[in-house]
Amino acid sequence: MTRSAFRLLLGTVLGAASTAIALGEDAARPQNNSADDRTAAEARQASERAAWEAKLWEIVPEDGDGKAAVVGKNSAMRWAWSNDGRYYGDVYIYTVDRRPVAIMQFFQWFEPIQGVYFSGTSLTDVPMKATRDGRLMWSPRKNDILVRDIPRAPVPDAVPAARLVQMRRFAERFQFEVQDKRVTVTKRQLRFLPRPIFRFGEEDGDILDGAIFAYVATSNDPAAMVILEAAREKNEVRWRYAIPRSWSFAAKATFDDKTVWDVDDAYPFKDPEASFYLNAIPDGAR
Repeated sequence: MTRSAFRLLLGTVLGAASTAIALGEDAARPQNNSADDRTAAEARQASERAAWEAKLWEIVPEDGDGKAAVVGKNSAMRWAWSNDGRYYGDVYIYTVDRRPVAIMQFFQWFEPIQGVYFSGTSLTDVPMKATRDGRLMWSPRKNDILVRDIPRAPVPDAVPAARLVQMRRFAERFQFEVQDKRVTVTKRQLRFLPRPIFRFGEEDGDILDGAIFAYVATSNDPAAMVILEAAREKNEVRWRYAIPRSWSFAAKATFDDKTVWDVDDAYPFKDPEASFYLNAIPDGAR
């Protein structure tokens, strides 16, 4: 999202969502305690709203089966951002036959704007329709994710715990740099979280094992993700990776210091058929 586009979105949201969140504070408490109390209350409110949103959304691949994607009761990841502003969100993974088909994030801004937003990332080439309480919100036609083999990777281990160690070692070899343009333009080197936010796979399936790892910016907000899979192809199992877009800003990734992913700014709130889409949830929609 460009700075000018952000200003446009900022103005739109301020016009649409005019009710600010007012949190009671005890004036007798020290200022830092008041700030901590406010943060805790805002984070709790945003998380409760995200859980509510996850129940309202239905994602259905248009493959003729009519089977809706399944979402877990709990979020895959909870995050916060408090640099030049305050907003909090949760990540939910939607699956079909236990394989992820979409990554949804529901988040709430408190400062400098107010409002509830969502972003969706398609992980499948199958067109999908995402509705919120019956209203069509996003309809990705395909994804733009490239799936590549991990170079010189060992054979996937037979033991699930050992495969997790393998995936973690692959994931830590990725390095991400993002142009953070939320408020001020800042180039950020992302931090790897060693615990996957989601794991999937079946012993007798096309995907023996898989995991989604997150890379975070200022606190623990996921600015990038990597999907790793032990995939069966032509009577062999081999490791491969894919990088879905998590933010709308320009970003690049290296693997063992070689650039493997380089994307420009996206304008996600303009095209509801894009593989990555971000927009506001109408004020009062709850």
